[in-house]
Amino acid sequence: MRRLMLGGNGCQQWRWIAALLIAVILWPSITLGQEELGRRLTFAHPPAPTLDNPTQLADGLQSYVFCTGVGGIAFGGIAIGGDGLRAIGLTYDAQRPDRERLQVTLQDPAGARETVTAPIFDWQLVPIASFAAGTQHSCITLFGRLNDPDDEKARRDRGEKIVNYHTALVDTLLGLRLFQADILILHPDCCDLPKQGGKYVLGPGESPPDVAANLDRLANVHRLVDTLPGGPFQSYIICDHEQQASFRARGNQLVLTGDPMWHCWRTRTDDRQRLREIQDRANAEANRVVNAEMRRDGKRLSPGELRAKYTEGYQRQRHSEVWDKVVSEALLETMPEYSRRLSAEIRREGRVNPAVYDALVTMMRYAAFFRSVNQHSPEMYKAFVTSLAHVKIAPPVRTPTAVAGLP
Repeated sequence: MRRLMLGGNGCQQWRWIAALLIAVILWPSITLGQEELGRRLTFAHPPAPTLDNPTQLADGLQSYVFCTGVGGIAFGGIAIGGDGLRAIGLTYDAQRPDRERLQVTLQDPAGARETVTAPIFDWQLVPIASFAAGTQHSCITLFGRLNDPDDEKARRDRGEKIVNYHTALVDTLLGLRLFQADILILHPDCCDLPKQGGKYVLGPGESPPDVAANLDRLANVHRLVDTLPGGPFQSYIICDHEQQASFRARGNQLVLTGDPMWHCWRTRTDDRQRLREIQDRANAEANRVVNAEMRRDGKRLSPGELRAKYTEGYQRQRHSEVWDKVVSEALLETMPEYSRRLSAEIRREGRVNPAVYDALVTMMRYAAFFRSVNQHSPEMYKAFVTSLAHVKIAPPVRTPTAVAGLP
């Protein structure tokens, strides 16, 4: 998602940032139907497709279109085993207590094996295992679509934002936690957790938040953002870029390491004339490249083959790819050192809101771990994911697909 820069004279400020395509969002308080976290911003649940974006994280972080049009949270890492360990077996044992049901068989380079317990609750395990079975890295976006184009247009005309989730996260508590993680450092209301009927919506293993303590942590993060050299940021994607997840056994438990990165970026200019020049140059280059490719292929393909390849959709896709490359090189500025320091400060400040941050970390680490298993033993992993189909996870949650009430 797009975000606000924070900075200026040592105080917290929300500033609208001009951009090429997408407007920045100012986040007020949140309500989730009967689930509430504040009172001013409301969520609805119109039918929406799942988030379907094939862009791999490494490519997306270099893409202006991805950063401004998808953004959000994306995890694509593959965990490595300490001392050459490999996970060669996964078993779900429904007879064991929740958080002890996932059994992992590890094998060291010498061939010795041991089975350990992976400490993960069902409400986290089931969606993460499904997520890691595919190739998509994007988890959530606030630039989504609705099934009904007319409804989508009407909602956008009213200022609403459309939320799409990876199919594994739809209507799950984990999906709801990741939604809140996406805006965790942007608004004080994110220091609380959603309530339903006056009661917190909590999963097994979670506790009610200490809102006052969380607000203090957020204030400390904002103070750093105001003074951190190289800032301010314009936006960020929460991801595992350059954050290597790893696993090992300790006692009879699986231990995972690795923390998410707030990958910050900004545009090199917000001058409207300069932005228009970049757009025009990108359009011209995209037209030139597509036409050149058509002429080249026209020399080796029959007229029918040429028409079959250069459909209207294919030409739009190639035009967009070239356009994005030109615009990204001209506009997109990454902020690696700033990102590292901001991410470290969030961890140092107690993760701001532990329930939200811990769900984010669990998503990152276990997605990377399961991808490692899937990479080495795809048939075994497929059978494992299939074995989870019967698992019922609680509490029931409806993830919002439309956000209304923005100023």
